[in-house]
Amino acid sequence: MSMTHNGKGVRAITHAAFKVALLTYCQARQSPHPGFVILDTPLITYRDPIRSPLGALSPDEQTISRSDLKERFFQHLSSLGSDGQFIVFDNADPPANAGSLAHIETFTNDRSQGRQGLFKIS
Repeated sequence: MSMTHNGKGVRAITHAAFKVALLTYCQARQSPHPGFVILDTPLITYRDPIRSPLGALSPDEQTISRSDLKERFFQHLSSLGSDGQFIVFDNADPPANAGSLAHIETFTNDRSQGRQGLFKIS
């Protein structure tokens, strides 16, 4: 079965796994790599299927959303912290223990709560 048969969430987490594996592969072989990975919505499977314009979760996305993949994802990135830096942009809430594994910055686009965006404008 090709990757096109999987839902968007499965493709997103697979793509993230590949990018992280590429960093570890390059470092193990002392090959050039910038030493950081930016992951854009790798946990899209955890989106709200009711409020999302993407609609219902596909069967493979439903299986992943019931698993502990989210917690294991952050634990794995934390275990690689000395190998590189990981920047994760996602709309899904991080697992409860993520704050002990990484620095979490929440962007709310609300001046009264959290941070509005990536850049701080005075």
